[in-house]
Amino acid sequence: MKILIVEDDENSRTLLTRIIAKKFQCRVFEAKDGLEALSLVHSVSPDLVILDVMMPILDGTAVLQSIRSDPAHNSTPVIISSALDQKETVLKLLNLGVSDYLLKPLTVDEVQKRVGNVIAKIRASSPNS
Repeated sequence: MKILIVEDDENSRTLLTRIIAKKFQCRVFEAKDGLEALSLVHSVSPDLVILDVMMPILDGTAVLQSIRSDPAHNSTPVIISSALDQKETVLKLLNLGVSDYLLKPLTVDEVQKRVGNVIAKIRASSPNS
């Protein structure tokens, strides 16, 4: 399983990487902005993307829209990670088909639970994962 973490804050990115690498059997890839994320989506084809909303260059909403408009990756599960809890933004992201939403500040238990749920769904739907 390949998981892409897209997060401009280095501390949050490191925390997510450590939690996920320790808890789940997977390869973790990291991107610090939206452009790097899209490049990795195309080159690595991750099984799951954990995507920050507020980032420089391309924000998470633009990255998600790009992933959803690409036939090769439009069904890739995406978990949003953000401090934003504004209803309009959350609804827009939900309408773009996110798998879950991690509200910052992140906690180990919440990350493990939510990421674990999505990984379980991925593995259940794909016997090769």
